[in-house]
Amino acid sequence: MSSSTLVLDVSHSKRPLVFREIRFQPEWTLEHVKKKLEVVTGTLHSDFLIEVYDDRSQKIGEMVDDQQAVLGSLPIRNGYRLHIIDHREEDNSEDLIWKEDETNMVPKYQVPEASYAQREVSGRKFREEMLQAKTSSLSNNLNIHIGDRCFVSPDNRLATVRYIGMLPVNDLQTEFVGVQFDEPIGKNDGSYQGHYYFHCEPGYGSFVPYNRITKMQTIQPETENPTLEEL
Repeated sequence: MSSSTLVLDVSHSKRPLVFREIRFQPEWTLEHVKKKLEVVTGTLHSDFLIEVYDDRSQKIGEMVDDQQAVLGSLPIRNGYRLHIIDHREEDNSEDLIWKEDETNMVPKYQVPEASYAQREVSGRKFREEMLQAKTSSLSNNLNIHIGDRCFVSPDNRLATVRYIGMLPVNDLQTEFVGVQFDEPIGKNDGSYQGHYYFHCEPGYGSFVPYNRITKMQTIQPETENPTLEEL
């Protein structure tokens, strides 16, 4: 098989959506592939099996736990689909959110959308204003913009700013800067929890706490943040 990047779709046995055009490297081991799929789907790699389907949705086989095998040694081509079989018990599963909410059968009052939108004070407007204020504060405090060249601590790694904004970390919106490193020393391909905030080759992207970013024209002493890690 060619050494070029493989572009595959990913589906999930408990979720009604398909993650399109996810990039994989042929030299990755099965363990590496499963960890990549863990990031994409949110399901622990120890909790699923992988079936392989061709571009006509015909099953061609399963990936077995062979630590020595690499993705490029398997009969997989661009456009194929990796199907995750989640073998966890249904009870207390996080995937229950994908099931129909039976409470929607209970009549309840809802404020008409037009009336709610016209309210000067509402929970929705408060959340929107807070999110805009946080994002604006992040950009202004750092004085950085998309496309700026920067250093990332530790080690003052060279990178380009590709995203400035919020990420849903531990169910909270948290400020991060998405960067594309000059070398493959990152942690992702511009995606987090299955959503792409920017695009780059796997291993070149990371989401970094803003206090680890320094614009290229000024280098400051490295500081540590004990609460946030690079994503």
